Amino acid sequence: MELEQKLEQPAISTTNLQLAKLQRDAIQRAEYYYKGFGTTLGGILDNALLYSINGKKELMEKAYQWFKEMEDFYSKIPDTLMDNEAFFPLFETKKLLPKFQEFMDKLFKEKQKEALQELKNIADNLRDNSMPYSIAFIQLLQQIRLFPEAKDFTIPVRDHEGKIWYF
Repeated sequence: MELEQKLEQPAISTTNLQLAKLQRDAIQRAEYYYKGFGTTLGGILDNALLYSINGKKELMEKAYQWFKEMEDFYSKIPDTLMDNEAFFPLFETKKLLPKFQEFMDKLFKEKQKEALQELKNIADNLRDNSMPYSIAFIQLLQQIRLFPEAKDFTIPVRDHEGKIWYF
């Protein structure tokens, strides 16, 4: 599944310049919000643990499928956003993905069971790095909704399974 976030975004129809800027920022952030990142990461770790016990190939295949979805999502974040502080957490997360894959390979392909702990550690770092972006996105939406004309402002975001959520 491709993690495209190109959904029909809400129109900005306010004359309040401050509100319009906040809404534009929220729409841009929604495009790179990975709904289900923690769930996907947890699924990979669960499969890694089970694989280390029973070695079932399907567990490895599914873990790599999920990892590819994460990698594809983060690869679409344009480098032009690197200068925007709001997107720093995404680039920090993106930088850790190769290290995560390295330990997936050690566990799944090289059968190094001790790689599981390092995989968990990197997953914790991935979650820690991605959390500020999620929190800031939600706080931005709350800030927008403080404006009376935007109290019902919502943004659609597609999750890792293709379901659309309205934030």
